[in-house]
Amino acid sequence: LSNGCGPILAAPKLVTITYAGYTQAATMKAFGDWIVGSSWLTAVGKDYGVGHGSHVMHVVLPGPAPVQASDLDTQALLEAKLGDGTLPSAAGPDAGAADAGAGEYLYMIFYPPSTQTGSFLGGPSTCTYEGGTSFIGGYHWETESGAYHVPYAVIPTCTSGSITEGDSDLEASASHELIEAATDPFPYTNLAYGLTDPTDPWIYTAGEVADLCEGQ
Repeated sequence: LSNGCGPILAAPKLVTITYAGYTQAATMKAFGDWIVGSSWLTAVGKDYGVGHGSHVMHVVLPGPAPVQASDLDTQALLEAKLGDGTLPSAAGPDAGAADAGAGEYLYMIFYPPSTQTGSFLGGPSTCTYEGGTSFIGGYHWETESGAYHVPYAVIPTCTSGSITEGDSDLEASASHELIEAATDPFPYTNLAYGLTDPTDPWIYTAGEVADLCEGQ
């Protein structure tokens, strides 16, 4: 795991986002309140310069949530809501440019089971069910066009048949993406901490700090 010398979010300013009617909204808000000041975050972030942060805002967008949300759809949504002031930002357009840091802000959007989300890699849905045992789950990335250049994470609520992810599944996915986004907020344009071990298969899927413990 090497340091590409890109910026990190040393004191993450978390903004959680849900849609009206999302059944886990209260739990995810409480989770956001807790995790930024938790001993877990200081423990896993210590070696990478990440410590306590703050849960700046929990934003509830008007429903209904979209039936489908590709990664570009999510980026457009964030750009629009940053532009009209629904979401807080560091200091206006381009404040989060990759060469200037992101003002420590991380935008984490929780989509309901009714929304099919698409992978930022252009592959299958993030809720593709693998081998009958696990969901691909969430991901984090950076906005690539428009006035704002900021890091974000997408946490879908995945379903398979009669199985719908519960709070613990969502919290596991959210914590995974939080520490990865904090230690590598701009993985495409300004890499910070990422896997570079050619013997590790995670290197081919943009593996990062949380992937070191994947499946453990």
